[in-house]
Amino acid sequence: MNLKELISEINIIEIYNKNKLCDIDITGISYDSRKVKPGNIFVAFKGENFDGHKYIQQSLQKGAVSVVCDNPDFCKDLSKPVIYVKDSRKTLAHLAAKFYDYPSQKLILIGVTGTDGKTTTCEIIYRMLRQSGKKAAIISTFGARIGSEVIKTGLHTTTPNSVDVQKLLAKMVEFNTDIAILETSSHGLAQYRVEACHFDIGIVTNLTSDHLDYHKTLKQYKKAKAKLLKYIENRNNNSRKPKTIILNKNDKHFDFFNQYKADNNLSFGFKTGADYRPVDTNISERGVEFVLEAENKTQNITSPLMGKHNVENILAAIAACRVLHVGWYKMASTLKSIPTVMGRLDKIEHKIGNFNVFIDFAHTPQGLESVLKTVKNFTKNNIHVIFGCPGLRDRTKREPMGRIAAKHADKVYITADDPREEVLVKIMHEIARGCIREGKKDGIDYFMIPNRKNAIRKAINSAEEGDTVIACGKAHEKSLAISGKEISWDEYKVVREALNIKN
Repeated sequence: MNLKELISEINIIEIYNKNKLCDIDITGISYDSRKVKPGNIFVAFKGENFDGHKYIQQSLQKGAVSVVCDNPDFCKDLSKPVIYVKDSRKTLAHLAAKFYDYPSQKLILIGVTGTDGKTTTCEIIYRMLRQSGKKAAIISTFGARIGSEVIKTGLHTTTPNSVDVQKLLAKMVEFNTDIAILETSSHGLAQYRVEACHFDIGIVTNLTSDHLDYHKTLKQYKKAKAKLLKYIENRNNNSRKPKTIILNKNDKHFDFFNQYKADNNLSFGFKTGADYRPVDTNISERGVEFVLEAENKTQNITSPLMGKHNVENILAAIAACRVLHVGWYKMASTLKSIPTVMGRLDKIEHKIGNFNVFIDFAHTPQGLESVLKTVKNFTKNNIHVIFGCPGLRDRTKREPMGRIAAKHADKVYITADDPREEVLVKIMHEIARGCIREGKKDGIDYFMIPNRKNAIRKAINSAEEGDTVIACGKAHEKSLAISGKEISWDEYKVVREALNIKN
């Protein structure tokens, strides 16, 4: 694409070396100087841990033909055209959308955000759409799936960077996809990773305190989540595709999110007045059963997905699929046989004893409480929970998670969960304060075991008939972030190995 064409629709403060703005062909967009290729435009912005402006010269040496930046101190005395803008990171998203010919406008785009349940809700929507015969693709915590291809999007990544988002959406268009599902994290929204995306349906699963290390306050966190709804509200209607917002009526922040308006504003949840509401709900070890009241009719729903929280995820997914005209029978049929989502109350089958073992991604106070309450419904004896809290992340949730674990489980094993550069033992002691507040005793009711593999082994070795063991926090993730390094990790492998060597 020609440089003049690429920058024709962005807001520019000034262009340096404008006389050199000739017919330059752009081969790609990069914000990482290490990945710059000849013919790229390099977009420099200040991130959390680096300042891309310091790598402008390096990018030019590697073949960048133009630079976008928002710090004028770095814009002068360069040999190539420099486009000075107000916000480079935001501009990056618009450049990427332009470069890939605005792919989201050629799709029906569903955005799913919230503190808990995003991945599961995305998965349910994806499976119901695919089972109904619709050409759907997805970008989520598990990576991207386009047709039969599975594309990795990085460790600890929910929403990829804006260039990759647009590139993946363009690939979906190339594969004749009709509907795209995009899991949108608060970081992704705050950092403009989904800026310039043409959302048609926006879902907020719920909101509780999380990621305050980054957002600083709950107000800012909530504001970041609301950006998805703002995108929908402000989206033009030239495409003639209806705009829909779907919210959890049980969530205490419902009224805040409900101020954003679309062509359709729908709600789900247990609360009276929700557009999609369950009655006669039965939650057991086999999954969930309920009668769905919606659209002036009732529909029996049965699913192996367990827990009250999954009832809400199912409701949100059904609401989205109904907007897209998926039939009731097809949805109910898909839900009846839908496999457990990886790392979401995923039961590990074994033959060494009459006790349950689960792996779950719960990493927030609400998420941990939800899964522990769920397994309590069918656990005859003791619940053993293994978890930790990540380093350099929201410290405010450490003690509450310890308290919740101590309140709802009989044995708590505090261990590593991406401590990063923090001192692991210090993190564990902060969690343990919550256990102590609930009257638990060190070495009797709770155990601090830094090595996650050893913590899992101890919990499984301690399990007896009628117990439940649940390992929380890592689930599908393939690494442990320790002391600045990503150490290879497979929770499933570790749990199965521990089961094989029990006793």
